[in-house]
Amino acid sequence: MRLISHTALLVYIGVTVLHSVIAVIGREPMWAFVVLQSLTMATISLSVSNFGAMALEPVGSVAGIGASLQGFVSTGAAAVVGAIIGREFNGTVVPLAAGALCCGLIALVFVLCAEKGRLFRRHHADAAALGFAH
Repeated sequence: MRLISHTALLVYIGVTVLHSVIAVIGREPMWAFVVLQSLTMATISLSVSNFGAMALEPVGSVAGIGASLQGFVSTGAAAVVGAIIGREFNGTVVPLAAGALCCGLIALVFVLCAEKGRLFRRHHADAAALGFAH
């Protein structure tokens, strides 16, 4: 799960860097916007769903309440961040692309803090090492 979510976050940042550069240059055709936004949304869905599942892992016995609280907080935060990015609209896609990039970089900082500075590292012992493999 960490491999998928960390990779998706890093790909998200790479795609939004590329999108921001193209947007700042001002030569973005519609097909490039569609492709870059599609990649951005795909990486969001991979990372958010996996990060959400990892966050709920410690509260498995009350996962329903945890999921409700997680949804409430993430929706509220998304509304605030979306409003801030929306206020920067200037008739171009630069605020959208740059805002997405900033969100990705902030998410990376949070992930690095949560993972104690190391990405792609396992947190649980292998099932084979515990004797659960057949």
